[in-house]
Amino acid sequence: MDILVPKFQANEIAKSTDFDYGNDREYDNLCTLFEELFAKAVNDLIIGGLSCQERSSPSMNVDLTIGLGYCKNTGKIAHIGSLFGPIAIVDGGAQNRIDTLEIRLKETDYDSQQRAFKDPVTGAITYQDVNTKTRFEIESQVIQGTEGAGVAPNRTVGWIKIAEIAVDAGETTSILNADIENCTGGYDTEVTANWTAQTAITFRLGHVEDFKTKFRAKHKENGDHENDVIKDQHIDFGTGANQVSAIDMPIADAGSRITATETENAIQELAGAGRSSETIKQNQDDIDDLAGAGRTTETVKDNADDLDTHEADNIASDNTVHGIRQGAGNALDADKVDDAHAGNASGNVAKSNGTKCINLNAEIWDGAKKTVSTGGPSGGVDGDIWFRREA
Repeated sequence: MDILVPKFQANEIAKSTDFDYGNDREYDNLCTLFEELFAKAVNDLIIGGLSCQERSSPSMNVDLTIGLGYCKNTGKIAHIGSLFGPIAIVDGGAQNRIDTLEIRLKETDYDSQQRAFKDPVTGAITYQDVNTKTRFEIESQVIQGTEGAGVAPNRTVGWIKIAEIAVDAGETTSILNADIENCTGGYDTEVTANWTAQTAITFRLGHVEDFKTKFRAKHKENGDHENDVIKDQHIDFGTGANQVSAIDMPIADAGSRITATETENAIQELAGAGRSSETIKQNQDDIDDLAGAGRTTETVKDNADDLDTHEADNIASDNTVHGIRQGAGNALDADKVDDAHAGNASGNVAKSNGTKCINLNAEIWDGAKKTVSTGGPSGGVDGDIWFRREA
């Protein structure tokens, strides 16, 4: 639609149609500018306000707040300059239902006054009472939903859907804010999450001051982001061609220990030289095996120290051995414990070596069955290792 205005020539006698055209064009031009600035969209638009709410004294009526909307189908804007209501809601029936609240522009002629009319042929003058003004306002209606359907009815063509209203079965007292779902979609085609039907038929743009307030919450005056405002949910992490992954993250490597320049390949280098076929998980399993069951709190260094201490043929004196017997199978061989490591700090471990049974008290018993002196075992078998505690 073009922007048009009426035009009069000097000394021209204007007709009523000229004035009507001027009045109509004033409103039409406003709608045209509004659409060019804000409403190059597919769906209806709410600039600000127009929210449905419970009454100050809750009842089966609701109100609409001050606001401005644009109907894409009619190309008309609708504005409410004060709290609009009451809008009646029908009492609840046998089952729950969901109603749809909608509005549209309404042109109303008003302010009746007496005016003189001159007959252009006879010149006779008559008088009539006529409306002298036109009001552009809104009208509302509630489309009652089907009981038990669980969805609201679709809006009427040429009307702007404002809200869905849940009416409980048997409700006759009040509609509360908790029962009302207003439009929350923030851009064209964005859905209002809690609507049950035509979820993207209306979106809410917000006024210019609203834009600036939201923008400045996360940005500086020059448009740059404020510090510490980018969160993980704002980043498209993944392994796709245009997604953010480890390969996009550089490393400092101050010690020059890694040849890679980004995290992805740096992690692969951790497998170690000659171990490229193994994964970090496999190496971790190896470490777990070294620690052993029940030793998860120890470090690999602790386990290495233990291994050094318990080398074969070298049981140290501070690592006491209990119940070891020389004999067949996997029993300890006599020559596996040398004299230097035969006892602990208290001198209570005896070593059998061939036909001799020795303890750290230097008491020696000869023969196949030993006769024990003071402090020795009461009877012995050749090849036994005895453990004795001093009284």
